[in-house]
Amino acid sequence: MAYRNSPQYMSPYSSSMYSGANPSIYPKNDLYPPSNQNSRAPLAVLGAPLEPAAPEVAYMSPRSPAPVPPMPAAPVSKTPRTFLQWTIQAKEATSDFKKNGYPSPVAWVFVEGNDIPPNAIVAGDDRGRPLYIARSFYEGCMQPGKAGRHLRLGAAIPYNGREIDVSSYEVLVEALTPVRWTFQESLVITGNTTGNRSLEAGAELQAAQPTGLQRLNLIKTVVIVDDSMSMAGQAWNDAREALAGVAEVSGKMGTDGLDIFFLNDSRFRFEIRDRNAVRSLFDLVMPEGQTPTGKKLEDVLGIYVPKLEDRRLGHKPISIVVITDGVPTDDPKQVIIETARRLDLSGVPLRQLGIQFVQIGDDPGATEALQELDDGLEHMHGIRDIVDTTVFNPNDPLFRTETLIKILMGAVDNALDNTVSPSLPRVDYPQYSR
Repeated sequence: MAYRNSPQYMSPYSSSMYSGANPSIYPKNDLYPPSNQNSRAPLAVLGAPLEPAAPEVAYMSPRSPAPVPPMPAAPVSKTPRTFLQWTIQAKEATSDFKKNGYPSPVAWVFVEGNDIPPNAIVAGDDRGRPLYIARSFYEGCMQPGKAGRHLRLGAAIPYNGREIDVSSYEVLVEALTPVRWTFQESLVITGNTTGNRSLEAGAELQAAQPTGLQRLNLIKTVVIVDDSMSMAGQAWNDAREALAGVAEVSGKMGTDGLDIFFLNDSRFRFEIRDRNAVRSLFDLVMPEGQTPTGKKLEDVLGIYVPKLEDRRLGHKPISIVVITDGVPTDDPKQVIIETARRLDLSGVPLRQLGIQFVQIGDDPGATEALQELDDGLEHMHGIRDIVDTTVFNPNDPLFRTETLIKILMGAVDNALDNTVSPSLPRVDYPQYSR
């Protein structure tokens, strides 16, 4: 290739470094040339071997006086020999991971372009922008590298003293998280099996059952916020302050906080328990673009569904709240249908996962679109009911902390939606006028 002999791209490593050395071993200095010194990714990690060496197979000599049954041969991994073979294998492995989860804490996920999943593991930063651990197939073998949403094609790998931009690669993602919460064997949570506003965990709590807002600790709350262009202005402020109040309540009640994502922006935060943290996060995001509800919902479900499928985790029920003001620009129905079927195939108990679509604003088109998601999917497709919607109510038009608290409490107890909002602790909630 021409660039290899070009003075501009000469290797930064001297020829003496390779004398008498195995050429397959990386030199003991930075993988990237000096032009990339601003990138602070832990390159020693990126340069680590990608695959463990296969253990040696013991063979029995036919002349052995005391024959011992030969040891079984070590399984042979399918090492790709071409870019096409690697692409097929990587896509199949990623599809299997999304459907069945993964037994290890981390997994490689196939990515094209800058569509890096939100659970990718951050390894460093480039002028304040996150970098992720990546790898790709290049020149006949796997090469370690870095990925970033700001990179031209999505990822780059070091090769012969220069960076090669690649658009097809794998990133390392978090597959499982440490156990943060489990039921005792004698505890079972009851849920009203009629209606779809409660998350069921199975049977009855002991005498130490949490009461009031403390019951928020019985579910994991995940929020997806619509940051499309139509949300700019009052709707954005309302969503920010309402969630800020919920985070404050979560902190006072000792819950594990809110996980917050956005439809378009790649920023996210886990376990927020402070109103100022919510405000700071919102201040970093500019409402713009369309309303890709289905795509973001698929990404977020890919993070949390494996946690429910792994029985070892004993994960609490998960409520995903989607706050939106408009009609989706894609179709989230298929994502919902496939998720419900996956939960059935995995044997996840009913009502361990609930998706709550919450309308902010009074757009009649959004009202109709959300109602379609809640009407009859389970009967039409023979799936469990995992969707609930809260549309605009002209008798209660303000979008406040109390609105979200009531919805979240409804995920624990179906009866709450037919009563008044619970008594809240002394937290100052903002009031709005339209």
